[in-house]
Amino acid sequence: MPSQMAICQFGVFLMLQIGFKVLATNIPFQAR
Repeated sequence: MPSQMAICQFGVFLMLQIGFKVLATNIPFQAR
């Protein structure tokens, strides 16, 4: 069972990954 801190760090990492993907897909559409 992983520690609570490891779970929090993994969750933040996933959120950052998803956020960057959303920004990468939204910026080109807004630029047009």
